[in-house]
Amino acid sequence: MQALEINWVARPRRVTTIGLLLALAGLLCAIFVALDYLDADTEQAALQARQNRVSKGDAPKKRSYVETEPLARDAALTAAQIDTQLQLPWSDFLQAIESSNLPSVALLGVEAQGSTRVLHLVAEAKDVEDLLAYVKKLRASPVLRDVFVAGQEEKLVGSVKVIRFSVEATWGAI
Repeated sequence: MQALEINWVARPRRVTTIGLLLALAGLLCAIFVALDYLDADTEQAALQARQNRVSKGDAPKKRSYVETEPLARDAALTAAQIDTQLQLPWSDFLQAIESSNLPSVALLGVEAQGSTRVLHLVAEAKDVEDLLAYVKKLRASPVLRDVFVAGQEEKLVGSVKVIRFSVEATWGAI
């Protein structure tokens, strides 16, 4: 029988290239994380110092009632002006313009000043007779007063001559 050789001591392992590369990659990652941690720590310290500076001396001062009173008065005045404009008879005014519609007159623009109750219309008609008929129909409206032609000019739209005119009037309640 042969002698059995039992060796309880492990053979020394050799260092491989892959092992060295993995160890180097781990070391680089650890260095990167440590540098990132130091940057975050520095940034947090700077923010903490800034917060302490702001909270110590620069607290916002409370406003007194006297400072806000003119602002409240202006807001109330603006709201009153808006309410006055909304209380005007806008539906009567719009109904008067719509009921004066003629097929031969194209209404191009409407500008109404609620505070002065002045109306400015811009329209186009095929001829002077249509213009005059439109103004006559506007004058017949019970809402509109002092209706007059403010200006007119002949325009060439495509190959058709039209008369562009503006009408001014005052308006109020029926």
